[in-house]
Amino acid sequence: MQSSTTVMTGATAHWLALALLLACGAATEVSQEPAESPYLLVTSSLKIYKMPMTGADSQAALEIIAADNGISAIAFHYRLGYIFWINVRDRCIKRANMDGTNITTLVMGDLSKPADLAVDWIHDKLYWSDSGFKRIEEVDLHTNERRIVVQLDSGSNPVGLAVYPTMEHGVLYWTDSGNRNLQRILNTGTSHAVIHQANCVQPIALKPTRENGVLGRPVYIFHRVRLDQRDQP
Repeated sequence: MQSSTTVMTGATAHWLALALLLACGAATEVSQEPAESPYLLVTSSLKIYKMPMTGADSQAALEIIAADNGISAIAFHYRLGYIFWINVRDRCIKRANMDGTNITTLVMGDLSKPADLAVDWIHDKLYWSDSGFKRIEEVDLHTNERRIVVQLDSGSNPVGLAVYPTMEHGVLYWTDSGNRNLQRILNTGTSHAVIHQANCVQPIALKPTRENGVLGRPVYIFHRVRLDQRDQP
């Protein structure tokens, strides 16, 4: 099983993003025996850490990516063995091996405000939301071919992004904090729809689930709130 989530927190918080890696991939190319215990990938905007979830070392964090100022979103591809992250300072998307070696720049140029990442682990595609250019883009992890999946209107602000791939196609979901809604599209660029109007201040992240064999039902939405529960951020 492969799963990931991203947590964006306030400016005073230390941890900015987190990805959950369950090291027991169900894809046919991966051994059914877990390679190692599950662990978390965590970033503090400067570094990426590997943090075991179980055992005596569950409180220990192993630094795997160091000194890359501006890390925001992180994602992973278990079968290919890659970690991906956005560097908002350099406006690029980088890639490394799971152990932090072989760091390369995967996407550079024509990026405005990349916000979140999502991996299609069946078709080997990486997707990202760009709140500056108001669009969702894709890059093929084998050919490096880049493509705009959908160009949104000027009032949009795509932030949180998730993908649920099937053998036929991938389904992309994202939160739009400009229009305060949740949208969906196929990775072919078709069937674009608003599937939920979020009555909250600023939806920023989401997590589709699988229920009764159906992908994306329900979809959990995360949004910013004040601790005093007032409506304004």
